Amino acid sequence: MGLLWFESLFTIFDELKTTFWPMLTAGWKLWQFVHIIKYDVVPIEQRFLWVDCVELVWVIALSASTY
Repeated sequence: MGLLWFESLFTIFDELKTTFWPMLTAGWKLWQFVHIIKYDVVPIEQRFLWVDCVELVWVIALSASTY
């Protein structure tokens, strides 16, 4: 997004350094929990839908938190 807004590379990398690890570790925490529920609670026919719904919410949360 920074390239599309014609920001400097220094600004883009600085933002990446501050946001990358927190988002990555939050993703690790979320997706392990989601898959535990998927295999323990959700019926086989609904597993794909469950993961897609959580992924939709996750992408919305990431988009809202960055801008």
